[in-house]
This record gives sequence, C-alpha cells and structure tokens, in this order.
Amino acid sequence: MLDMMIIVRAIKKMFEGMIFIYTSQEMLDLKVTPEMEKSMHQFHGMGYKEYSRDHKKRMQVEKKREEDYAKSQSIIANI
Repeated sequence: MLDMMIIVRAIKKMFEGMIFIYTSQEMLDLKVTPEMEKSMHQFHGMGYKEYSRDHKKRMQVEKKREEDYAKSQSIIANI
C-alpha cells in the first residue's frame, strides 16, 4: 500500500501544472439540458454540438471562461 502511495505521488508530481486537452468525440459526449444549451448559445453563440465538434471553437470558449474566472477572482479580491 505504501509503495502505491509513493507511485501515485510521483505521478501527480510528474503531471503537476500540465493541461490535458481531450479531442476525442468520446470525451465530449455530454449530457446537455435545454437550459445548458440555451446558456451556451447566449454566452458563446454556439450549441454544445458545435462546441464538441470544433476544437478551435472549444479553445475560444475555454479561453473566454478562463478570462471571466480571472475577472471574477479579481473582483472578489477587491471586496
């Protein structure tokens, strides 16, 4: 058990700070509610089907989400 914990820690350290991007359609087989679909259209101008099909568009959406998150954290820090 101890050996397994050491291996797990080593693997975590090895992958620390790395970002993984899944491009397989399997990885993006999302269960989407009508509310999620509507929100995706309102905020990003596309539905989940288009999002899951087009890697470039996925990266644009995720970049915008990261920027929005950073803004929200900045606002919270100033309160």
